[in-house]
Amino acid sequence: MALFWRVLALFCAVALAVLSLWPADELVRVGMGYINDKVGHFLAYVALAWLLGCGWPRQPLWLIWLVSFLFGVAMEYAQSFTLSRQFDLIDMVANGSGALLGVLLLWWRRR
Repeated sequence: MALFWRVLALFCAVALAVLSLWPADELVRVGMGYINDKVGHFLAYVALAWLLGCGWPRQPLWLIWLVSFLFGVAMEYAQSFTLSRQFDLIDMVANGSGALLGVLLLWWRRR
């Protein structure tokens, strides 16, 4: 069963990388713009942390959070090399907060 979750986690990470590096002007903006963007970041990293924790259930939760958070940092850093994207500290906060909620949900599930 862990293989299923690992495949989903890797698919989620690839999808996040593609969406993070896709030209901003080609993405469809939905709803409230700035706020909605941060909610999207938050929810995406909740999902990533959750899937990583389900795929690698023996890993400590702090490591699941760290991997999720550092992936978000790497994506934000990579955006600084694109033409239509930029590094955003608030996006990193949303990513890290989402990963933290994902880890807290995993902790609740594991106990």
